[in-house]
Amino acid sequence: MTGTYGPIDPHEAAATVREALDSGITMFDTGDFYGEGPNEELIGRTLAPHRDRAILATKTGVRRTAEGLMPAGSPNELRRVCEASLRRLRTDHLDLYYLARVDPAVPVEESVGALADRFVLAGNSLGALVALQTAVTAPERVEGLVLIGYRPHDQPASPASASRLGR
Repeated sequence: MTGTYGPIDPHEAAATVREALDSGITMFDTGDFYGEGPNEELIGRTLAPHRDRAILATKTGVRRTAEGLMPAGSPNELRRVCEASLRRLRTDHLDLYYLARVDPAVPVEESVGALADRFVLAGNSLGALVALQTAVTAPERVEGLVLIGYRPHDQPASPASASRLGR
């Protein structure tokens, strides 16, 4: 809704999001690479007054370049873009944050560890997920369950929750 398919009317786009929420849709999934941030800004601005009614999911791990979408999954990059997503979405927690792609230059454990450290252990997210796409795009690098953690945001992180994540 932010220009990938041509010009948009921001008021109409916001009205569409509000209508979806009013119609009972509660999960909104976006990505930091959708227009390089404007889609998250639209969702954040529109849903901020209704945050308690909405489940926010966003994804990262990809940068748009002249060559197309390129993987970007270093822990430092993930921490940086995570903070930017939180600001654009106007929230202090995400309900779901996940990698859209695995960066072949970065061990997947490092990328997943950065997500776990930032979200599950920091105490401000319901969870973090390495997307099922990961298992499809890099099956040789993923074993077993792709969900790396789940902890309700109103329960504090603890050493026990860290050990369940293998951290």
